[in-house]
Amino acid sequence: MRRFTVVALTAIGILLVGAAAANAAWPGRVGLIAFSRNGDIWVMQPNGTHQHRIAVNGSEPTWSPDGTRIAFSRGADIWVMRADGTHQFQLTGAEGNDNAPAWSPNGMYVLFQSDRGHAGSGDYGIYKRRATLPLAPVLTVEASQDFQDAVAPAYAANGRFSYLRNEDNTSFGNCCDIQIVGGGTERNFGFCSCFGHLDWSPDSQVLAFGNGVYDSSIDDFTKSRITTVRADGTHARVITHPADGLFDENPSWAPDESWLVYDQLQNGFAVSNGIFRIRPDGSGRTRIARNAVDPSWQPRP
Repeated sequence: MRRFTVVALTAIGILLVGAAAANAAWPGRVGLIAFSRNGDIWVMQPNGTHQHRIAVNGSEPTWSPDGTRIAFSRGADIWVMRADGTHQFQLTGAEGNDNAPAWSPNGMYVLFQSDRGHAGSGDYGIYKRRATLPLAPVLTVEASQDFQDAVAPAYAANGRFSYLRNEDNTSFGNCCDIQIVGGGTERNFGFCSCFGHLDWSPDSQVLAFGNGVYDSSIDDFTKSRITTVRADGTHARVITHPADGLFDENPSWAPDESWLVYDQLQNGFAVSNGIFRIRPDGSGRTRIARNAVDPSWQPRP
């Protein structure tokens, strides 16, 4: 289940809206790209070749920092498996919806968003659990509150933690604040309206996201563009330029920072145009997979 969240970065003068998923980019050599297709999890080479399915009934795959495991969503729970799809086990199971998995930088924990604190209410918080058996207790990272959400957890490799805080989840367009936690403090990075997840570059210096373009004449968003911005809020750059009705989202950095991949949706998010690869400066854009979403790039030692 992908929970649609509306998220605009007024601190740097841009808008961000979208589906809350999570991801992270870890440094290393360039490995495989995991992605979702027709409700299953697949992998492919960086150029889109050798596509093959490794798990059925799964979505939102995200690689562990060492590239040996994948956390993913299945139904309303989080699961973990090895890189080849074997040794699958269920990490969470409770009343409510758990989704948007993300790894801690040391690979010990999987974070996720969940409404388990107020099951069925739509109020989401962020939780974590050790990613090994036997299962340890679920720990609260950011508690859910009435008519508030904490969603889309994302770690940078240097330990910087970010998530989206919705102070009024009853109002369309009134979401979200990007919160950044690090060095014992938490700060508000800005207000946004994001499509898809946030993804930090492997050097932890640049944030990538899908940036919604709003048209007040129709009171709706017409497109979403992949945008990058430095951790201090400077050097915002739009790197994709889709036509109206196309929504670029869910960016994932290559472990060596040479490329990003992202997915593109159309027709009210009902149709996938596939996964595209692009340079951080916006050059070299090419489609590498059709009918595919949720890309995540594997780091290799």
